[in-house]
Amino acid sequence: MIVNEISVLDGIAPGTAQASKALVLNSSSNISGIASLVATGLTGTLQTAAQPNITSVGTLTSLTFSGGISGATNISASGTINLSRVVNCNNSTYASSPLSGSLAVSGGVGIQRNIAIGGIAYSTSQWAVLGVQYQARSTTYTDTSSAAGATIASSVISSGTNTKISNSYSLWVASGNVLVGDSSASSSTTTGALVVSGGVGVGGQLTASTTAGTLQTAAKPNITSVGTLASLTVSGGLTVSTLIGTLQTTGQSNITSFGTLSQPYRVWCAVSQYYSRDAINPSTANITSVGMLTSLDVSGALTASTVAGTIQTAAQPISPL
Repeated sequence: MIVNEISVLDGIAPGTAQASKALVLNSSSNISGIASLVATGLTGTLQTAAQPNITSVGTLTSLTFSGGISGATNISASGTINLSRVVNCNNSTYASSPLSGSLAVSGGVGIQRNIAIGGIAYSTSQWAVLGVQYQARSTTYTDTSSAAGATIASSVISSGTNTKISNSYSLWVASGNVLVGDSSASSSTTTGALVVSGGVGVGGQLTASTTAGTLQTAAKPNITSVGTLASLTVSGGLTVSTLIGTLQTTGQSNITSFGTLSQPYRVWCAVSQYYSRDAINPSTANITSVGMLTSLDVSGALTASTVAGTIQTAAQPISPL
C-alpha cells in the first residue's frame, strides 16, 4: 500500500464524509456531510433539504406538494393533477374566445359546486345546472351592469331548472333566433313551454295557430271573416249587406219604409194611440171585412154595392135620369 492510499484511509469516521478521505458507510448504510455530489445517474429516494437551484427535472410519474408553487412560467402535465387546496389565478385577462383569458381549458370542465361570475353565483345545488356546452354557432352576451363583456362560441345550459339571471337586459340576443324546443301546450297564463309573468312587446308580426283569451287591439280593417259568435256587442253603427235569421231589436223610430214582403207579416201600427194587430199584406184581394175605420183614403176608384150614411164629397156631375 502506498503512502497516498494510507493517507486516504487514515482517520476515517464511518458514515461521515471528510475532505480527501474515502467514503465509508456506517452500520445503517448511511453517509452524511457531502458538500456536493455530481453523478450521471441516481437511483432511489433522495432526501434533501430545500434545493433553490434546481431548474428542471425529467419526466415525473407523480409529484406531491405540501406547500405552494410560485414563480413558475409554464406548468404542463400529461396526466391528472389533483389539488386539495385553493388555486388562485391572479391574472385578470378578459376572455375573447374559448381559448383565451386567465384560464383556458380545451376540453370539458366538471364542477361539483357553485360558479360565481362577476359576483353572481350559479349553483348546481340550487338550479341543477349540469354544464355549459360550447358549440359552433356564434353568440354574444353583454353584461350591462358593468363595462366588461364576453364573447363566446355559444353557451347552452343543459337540463337546468329554475335558472335565474337578473340585470337590465338579463338575456340579450343581438342577432339570430331563440328556439324553445319544449312542445308543452298552454292551458293558462302559467303553463306552456314559455311562461312570461309580465307583458310581451313585439315589434314585428306575431303568428300563432291558436289564440285564447281576450284580444285588446286597435281597429282591424283587414279582418274579412270570423267564426261562429255567441254574441256581438257594437257600440257604434253596424252596416251589413245581408241579414239572415230573426232580428231582435228595441223600438226603431226612424224606420220609414219596408221593402216588398213576400209573406203576410203581422205589423204593429200606431194610429192615434190605437194599435191594430191585424195582418196587413201589401196586396191582399181576399179581405172580406175590417173593423171600424175612423177614416179611409182611396187613391183609385171605390166600388161598393151599398153605401149607407151621409156621403160628403165635392161637386159631382150627375147624368140625367
